[in-house]
Amino acid sequence: GLIAGINSALAIKNEEPLILTRADAYIGVLIDDLSRLGTSEPYRMFTSRAEYRLSIRADNADQRLTPIGIKIGCIPLIREDSFKNKQRIKQQALEAFSNLIITPHEIIKRGLQINQDGIHRNAIDILRIFELSK
Repeated sequence: GLIAGINSALAIKNEEPLILTRADAYIGVLIDDLSRLGTSEPYRMFTSRAEYRLSIRADNADQRLTPIGIKIGCIPLIREDSFKNKQRIKQQALEAFSNLIITPHEIIKRGLQINQDGIHRNAIDILRIFELSK
């Protein structure tokens, strides 16, 4: 219903329809399953049907789908501004973490165990190595 309504509005404006694929969103999996496979009983959306379930998680839905919503005009201006601000802050943090370089000796001084191989690492590498982002 949601996608049909969006596509009806886009058709009235003579714009291309919104097509969300299996790689875009769970609703893309649902639509693909129903249109390609059909069903003889009530359809149940199981996340196990989605081969891209690791990338179409709920925690990154805004990053994946808000740009699409902005493009087709479904996102209010206040939400668009908030999203763009969040993306700007995220980019600034990534740049700062990329520029923060630390030696193995400094890492060990902070209580983390790492090989003293002399390789200087940035903060993003440290987060990856120790899975500190979880």
